[in-house]
Amino acid sequence: MKLHLVMAFSLMTLFTYSQNEVSLNPCGTSTDIEADKFLTKFFDGELNYKIVEDIIWVPMTSHLVYPEEGKPNFDEVNILKALCHLNENFSEVGIQFYHSSFEYIFNDDYYDHGFSDGIQMMNENNIFGTANSYFVLSPAGNCGYYAPSGGAVAMAFSCSGAFDDTWAHEMGHYFSLPHTFRGWEGEDYVNNGQKAPTFVNNRKVELAEDDPDCQISGDKFCDTPADYLSFRWTCNNNGLSSVLQLDPDSIAFRSDGSYFMSYANSSCMNQFSPLQMEAMVANLQSTKSSQIDADYEFVNVNTEETILVAPSQDEIITSPSTTLSWEETGNATHYQVEVSRFPGFNFLNVKVYTTDLSLLVSNLQPDKTYYWRVTPFGDSDFCTEKTEEKSFTTQFTPVSIDDFLSDNFEIHPNPSTDLLTIKWGGNAKFNINFMNIYGQIVSSKKQVENGTSILHDLSAGIYLIEVSNEDKRVTKRIIVQ
Repeated sequence: MKLHLVMAFSLMTLFTYSQNEVSLNPCGTSTDIEADKFLTKFFDGELNYKIVEDIIWVPMTSHLVYPEEGKPNFDEVNILKALCHLNENFSEVGIQFYHSSFEYIFNDDYYDHGFSDGIQMMNENNIFGTANSYFVLSPAGNCGYYAPSGGAVAMAFSCSGAFDDTWAHEMGHYFSLPHTFRGWEGEDYVNNGQKAPTFVNNRKVELAEDDPDCQISGDKFCDTPADYLSFRWTCNNNGLSSVLQLDPDSIAFRSDGSYFMSYANSSCMNQFSPLQMEAMVANLQSTKSSQIDADYEFVNVNTEETILVAPSQDEIITSPSTTLSWEETGNATHYQVEVSRFPGFNFLNVKVYTTDLSLLVSNLQPDKTYYWRVTPFGDSDFCTEKTEEKSFTTQFTPVSIDDFLSDNFEIHPNPSTDLLTIKWGGNAKFNINFMNIYGQIVSSKKQVENGTSILHDLSAGIYLIEVSNEDKRVTKRIIVQ
């Protein structure tokens, strides 16, 4: 079993990337010609599919896209929690997602990208046989989008929260659904006392009542109400828009914000229509059948069977590091570990994702009490609870770090390719740990001489290098090209 190392303070400081504040549009999904053709066949009864009573399981590949330097404060656990909400939103559809894998991309052009770069990113990195979602800072200036030519969904970090419905909206596009306001994209509806035109952007405008052409007007779904609002809006206490609209027959109506494919705020949304759900199942079976895993079975995670083992309750720790460990018999496969100086966990010293059953936490402060807990997740059970917390107390004399391990400490070249030289003002041998951005030790060297050139086989990326001897330690960041 691998051991994850966390520099309880320095790691979080070095690798919490400052995300720029960006103003995002709700959705960047444009007209999908193939989806339009699919829906025509769907409504004309030309497709062979079946309504199944059992759940259809689809593997989801989550691509975490980071800048080439630094790491945003968005990690695997954010996605696992968002998957909980996504599956809740798709529960009535009969489609559920299990997590296939996390993939990692370090690319500035993809981290904050335009549509052409986003499509290139998808075509280069999609995993066949799975639904692919990419999590970035800014997906072409939107909260999210589905790119038909890329065959995947892109999501903004800021719109991928545990209670945000953007992912459900984009997966609706992924399975062929248009916006409820189809035809009004790029048009800001304004109630000027005049009725809406019969056509907008060459699309017949849906009537508010008894539309005989509902299968060709608006979003083509006869069981979704008319909606002309192509901007983000907030619903009232009845779930309706504050904007009063007039259809081509001068019938006044308000948009229904409960539909995921509208632009209402997430707090308003809670449903797909029956026909929308049927269309998504038909689309999955007819155009994305390679993504159906007929053999997968849901496995429940029992949080009570994730047992915190060490340190034991109120144990005294006599060094600046300790190994947290837990036992797992409740079917979990992923964990979030949190360590805090405060029992309410209002401030976290450590917040780490791991698939292991232990975590080495370093840089603890002397004469302090620490609290820790674990949140288990499964491959398809993401709606889990945290374990009960435990605490331990540190009692040790802090060691000093000599000047040669600070002011006179050198690592070059940085960035490097395959060779590093480490120098300081002393003569003692030292040990080296190379750690990735998640605190995992990926390589180690023992009893290295001062000034020695070290050959490493690290892949391109950002790493921490920890240099230490018996009582001295220093950690610095390096870039491998």
